Amino acid sequence: MDTNKYLYSSLQIQPSELADIAEITALYHACAAYQAEKKHEVWQIASPQTITNEINQLRHYKAVVTTSKTAKNCNNNKESSCYCKIAGVFTIAYTDPIIWGTRNADAALYFHRIGTHPLFMGKINLMDALIQWGKSHALNNNLQYLRLDTWANNNKPLCQYYQRTGFTNVGQTFINQPPELPPHYWNIPLMLFEKAVK
Repeated sequence: MDTNKYLYSSLQIQPSELADIAEITALYHACAAYQAEKKHEVWQIASPQTITNEINQLRHYKAVVTTSKTAKNCNNNKESSCYCKIAGVFTIAYTDPIIWGTRNADAALYFHRIGTHPLFMGKINLMDALIQWGKSHALNNNLQYLRLDTWANNNKPLCQYYQRTGFTNVGQTFINQPPELPPHYWNIPLMLFEKAVK
């Protein structure tokens, strides 16, 4: 699909469903290929079982776009001119002690594996939607912070982008080889970012 020919009539954050696993996996592979092409650190692809567990635990979310040449006629993907697609994904957690250490005592919402499909990069603002959704979710659950991490040796533009969206760099941590985390977290420094909800 040539996304440049379409209008985005909506971008909605929704809980991922088991029926989405194939599309989510394809998105992860597309993101990893993009990272490799740009010579960035490359994600380890989450297994279908991991994605299944996250969906069942209500911790996996998707950003769904509705595209249409005539967006005003789009009605729940029933019109032939409409096309709905998962443009981005993320997972959440309510505790992250290995990465955040003593800061884990704070009431926070942690974001992981934030990814935009390369087809939609520059065409949607996933971070803006994620922040707005995250603030609402955090307030409803009496949480004080939105938090995320990234490889400290990741490209500087990504870290700068997080700061432009209102996240504060609160330091670095080094992860050894905790069995609770996937190998792509092992033996690397991580940059930590947080944003107060209020």
